[in-house]
Amino acid sequence: MKRKSNDRGLRVIFFYVLFCFFSDLIFSALIYSLHLNVSVYLRFRIFTIVEYCFLAAFLLIALKSIKIKRIILILSSIFVIISGIDLFTTKADTFDSVPVAIEAILIIIYCIYFLYEQIVTPTPKLIYASADFWVVVALLLYFCGTFFLYIYSQNYLGDSDFNKKYDIINSFFYILKNLILGLAMCVKAETRNSSISHSKRIEQAT
Repeated sequence: MKRKSNDRGLRVIFFYVLFCFFSDLIFSALIYSLHLNVSVYLRFRIFTIVEYCFLAAFLLIALKSIKIKRIILILSSIFVIISGIDLFTTKADTFDSVPVAIEAILIIIYCIYFLYEQIVTPTPKLIYASADFWVVVALLLYFCGTFFLYIYSQNYLGDSDFNKKYDIINSFFYILKNLILGLAMCVKAETRNSSISHSKRIEQAT
């Protein structure tokens, strides 16, 4: 059952990574086909909502506590409502850091609880041998590293010096996040191969 949950969680992360890589292409294709004039900031707001849904879905699968999962579902509904209101009420040509800040805070809290759950729950497997652990590490590093960057962006995005620092910091944590997510996929593949080899040895012994 746990293995199936891990597989479902990593599939969610796989599609999340694909969405991150191809989001600009997807938005451009939709805008071109529907003949829409959409600003980059509006695309970013839409991206934030979709990104949160992917990551919340992964954490809902990874976490064990039913109570916490219900809380996440409630908080996620509130987040989507707030982000939807922001999407339609804030000027499309301005950067609004409120939805991004809320997303970061929520994901960080979920990730911290995941680590707490891993510590208090006895398991024969080392925590760093879990693919879910590395996914959570990637998310924590990314959202902690870019949290204040996005907060300051609302007021300083027009400053050329800030924009250079923004590109450097955001790119660094974006690449770091994807490298660690790639590591999570490798950990899962190695764990699966080890399980298969172990099963074969048992079959041969019997």
